[in-house]
Amino acid sequence: MKKILFSLMLLCCAIAGKSQSDVYTATLQHGDEVKVFYGTSALSQAVGAAEDGDAINLSAGNFSGVNITKAVSVYGAGFEEDEESGTGVTLITTGGLAVSCSDVHLEGIRVNGNINFNAVSNVSITKCYWNGSDLYNPASVIEISKCVIIGAINCRSQNIQGLRVLNSVIGAVRNVTIDSRVQVDHCMVYEDYGGALLYTNSLLVNGYVGSSAIAENSTVHNCVIISNIPANRVVENCYVVPLAEIFADGENYNYSPERTYELKQPEVWIGTDGTQCGLHGGDGWSKVPATPVLKNMTVEVDGSTLKVNYETQTR
Repeated sequence: MKKILFSLMLLCCAIAGKSQSDVYTATLQHGDEVKVFYGTSALSQAVGAAEDGDAINLSAGNFSGVNITKAVSVYGAGFEEDEESGTGVTLITTGGLAVSCSDVHLEGIRVNGNINFNAVSNVSITKCYWNGSDLYNPASVIEISKCVIIGAINCRSQNIQGLRVLNSVIGAVRNVTIDSRVQVDHCMVYEDYGGALLYTNSLLVNGYVGSSAIAENSTVHNCVIISNIPANRVVENCYVVPLAEIFADGENYNYSPERTYELKQPEVWIGTDGTQCGLHGGDGWSKVPATPVLKNMTVEVDGSTLKVNYETQTR
């Protein structure tokens, strides 16, 4: 958090005299050295100039996609606007994102396209929104939490080790081999369930349970499902509930910014960890990134000194 606050202060100095509504910025922090890049290509420029271990802070606004080839942390303003929390939207408008380096963290970003992974490990993504993902060569040790993935995570029938999807809205995790280690925990899964993997404490709300649904050799513990699961699956302590009876805020699973996905019977549908099934159990559900909000900035010149006063509010 100290690094982020320091970057915000120096960013204020860098953009003094400019209108933030007119400029999209990527602030690259390398130790105590800070560089600011402007415009839709700012993210690409920041990644190009970064070294392993650096942090990149993105303003709200539109940016072109990039292949992340450095071990960096990239923090955006958020993937949905929310006035109460002060969350803006950092949007990757074209090209999507690719991650081709291990030890990468992404937070608070919306992508009009895919986020794909190529031969990586120790990658974490939280509070982001994107269409879908392909995992190549193979990718391993990836944790996705509190995200919205409109399509599917495609493991491409490779031996994927250590993929965990937590407290997220996802279409599906597909093409998982029997030797992979993939867990979907406290999620809402609304497409088919194609792949031999472990489902725990989740909501499986697609009504089709045929050959392309929950694959053979899958294990399903303490999930809310809307129809019975076929044979050759390990199923324990699951709750069969009609779709219209699951959510307190709607009779379907359609995603919208207003949906909370609160359960009608959270005290009844209990997961393996003793908390309620679905998004609000486990670590819980939040779309607000951890980066602070910059407020009440003033800039004044005192002789040869530039004075910057600002407040930050933790969301």
